[in-house]
Amino acid sequence: MEISLCLKSIKVLGSSQFKNTVEGGYLHAGKAMLQPAAADGCLEFIDYFDKTYDVKPCFSDMFRVAADQASLCRARGKGCETVGYSGHNVGLSFDLHTNRIFAQFRCMRVPYSLRTLRADLRLFGWTPVESRVWHFDFLSGGKSMRKILDNSFESQWGKRLSLDIAANILKDCGYILAEENVTSAISKFQRDFALGITGKLNVFTCRALATVSTTIELI
Repeated sequence: MEISLCLKSIKVLGSSQFKNTVEGGYLHAGKAMLQPAAADGCLEFIDYFDKTYDVKPCFSDMFRVAADQASLCRARGKGCETVGYSGHNVGLSFDLHTNRIFAQFRCMRVPYSLRTLRADLRLFGWTPVESRVWHFDFLSGGKSMRKILDNSFESQWGKRLSLDIAANILKDCGYILAEENVTSAISKFQRDFALGITGKLNVFTCRALATVSTTIELI
């Protein structure tokens, strides 16, 4: 199964069934969005979890706009995916509030482990990330998240953005004013989105600009 990363078709998880899993304010309503296939897998997992264990899974994060991803990178530093390199930016990842999930099982005195949670999620297409116990990606065809994102970017934009396209995105975002050159605008954009400030249109800047552009279209 190939995954299309068109944000215009992203699915808002607004059913009452899903809202019941985010009580306590762990997930803002505006973040409850996934790609259609991922959304189906998420809702199927929620239904399975409820019927099998009588437990509501708790989500702490899901869809992230570029600005949110940049803020997280500034806060966490190394180890955080830059803008455009996270499944959160395209609706293919979610984070679970694992401590709260396990607390529900402890209250019922029912044994339940991280290993079992990961196995349950795999049934519905969700792959765990070993280094982050709370994070799960919706992958396809044995591809890594990086490969899925690379293929999606190249199918829409080519290997890199042209300078003209980059300039248009920067203008849409308010970075290029009447007498401002593109190099200065790129540097400001890199600063705002937690990228290395070079003033050059490198691969990381191209990916971040493309992510910002598609987010603007979504909004």
